[in-house]
Amino acid sequence: MMACAITLGHHAVIDCLINVSHSIIDEGLDLNQAMKKHGITVNPRLGSAEGSVGLLTSGRIYRKDHCKQSLITALISLEKS
Repeated sequence: MMACAITLGHHAVIDCLINVSHSIIDEGLDLNQAMKKHGITVNPRLGSAEGSVGLLTSGRIYRKDHCKQSLITALISLEKS
């Protein structure tokens, strides 16, 4: 039987705009809907495009990079054990 390890990965934190956060919490919108509501994007499928990370960082960081960073940090403890 194989042993199974659970690790956590972390990535840079990017603050969500306060009005967008309120729409998500108070109105139950998802991030795409809230960003569209507040005129930050016109793309109803932002998450399938550059993602909110890409939009909020003006293309400096994309969602794919964010996920990659999480995977790398999650694997560190496995490599070092």
